[in-house]
Amino acid sequence: MTAGPALASPARARAARGVVSGSAFIYSIRTRRYRLLRPHGSLSTKSTFYGIWQDGGPGSPRYTLAGGSSAHGGRRGFLINYSQRAGRFGRPFFFTYASRPVPTHFDGITAVPGGFNLVALAVGHGPAMAHVRGPGSAGFSRARWWLVPVSSSALCPCQVVTGDTVWRNRAMGLYVNSGDPPPAPTWPSSRPVDPRQAGPGGPAPGARVHRPGGPATGRPRPAACCSAR
Repeated sequence: MTAGPALASPARARAARGVVSGSAFIYSIRTRRYRLLRPHGSLSTKSTFYGIWQDGGPGSPRYTLAGGSSAHGGRRGFLINYSQRAGRFGRPFFFTYASRPVPTHFDGITAVPGGFNLVALAVGHGPAMAHVRGPGSAGFSRARWWLVPVSSSALCPCQVVTGDTVWRNRAMGLYVNSGDPPPAPTWPSSRPVDPRQAGPGGPAPGARVHRPGGPATGRPRPAACCSAR
């Protein structure tokens, strides 16, 4: 996650100048001003920003933000551009896992050639990754999805599996076994998987999960997830 020196990390449901927002907002450290996200003119869309990417590298005023929103019917992941110079949001683009009516939320974003890779949580399916092309003149493309098969791997059965962040083609998150005390172990990927190879809703070709050696201790453990041959 990358942010410029004048752009604070986004949040939601906080008090901004006496206004309680049920939507995401940007706070500029330099100007000490808030920019509230108002999908369809509403502050009650339960929108969040969980991922932020500074387009163009350090010093650029352009950002791509990722999160979730109920502004477009149901809970959907969404992407939106933000211009720090103009203080304006662009048009939001909404996504659901494999284009199905499944509550979906983007938790992390990373730039890759031609677009972005994102890690998401899809209700009933667990963590997933998506590849989205763009932004172009028409905005962002439809997402290509693949499941991160942690729940069906040797790391589980698990009480909880999350997908929290992504770097290039590597996704990371937490898993909690029934006998694990906190903190939750992590499942960072060991080799990249290209989600552009994935079909709608399916695992990437060759995707597999490896269980690390040693007993469950509750401490962070290296776990190879979704490596591609």
